[in-house]
Amino acid sequence: MARNLALAALLLVAACGKHEGQTATTNESSAAKATTAAADTVPSLEGQWRVVSIGGRPVSAGSALAVSFASGKASISSGCVRRGLTYSQKRNGVSFAIDPQGSANCEGRGTSADHETAYAAIQHATMAIFSQKGARADLSGAGGTLALERR
Repeated sequence: MARNLALAALLLVAACGKHEGQTATTNESSAAKATTAAADTVPSLEGQWRVVSIGGRPVSAGSALAVSFASGKASISSGCVRRGLTYSQKRNGVSFAIDPQGSANCEGRGTSADHETAYAAIQHATMAIFSQKGARADLSGAGGTLALERR
């Protein structure tokens, strides 16, 4: 009788151990699926943006710097001055290259210091961090940080 009781206790302990391991696997699997689903919902840069700050410094009120993204093309503009780029985005990773065909200058008008600094920052950006449900994007890389808000 004592032998049967010991065997029953041993089986009970073994069954509890398996159950805990299966629950942990299920929870880990659910967490992995939730993380994957969250990663798939990274917003796109596509659309119209205004430059809010460059390197954490607000842009001057009169600069009116804007950035647009559409079909792999980007441009940063202020008035009639525009600098073109091509870009790609894979989740939060971004890359940019100069596109001279997407650029335009006003006759006799140069660019502002903010425009040139923002253009340098976007050229070297490698990361896009979104906040405010995709209404804000911070582009960062070797050229600094450029904060954008959707227009």
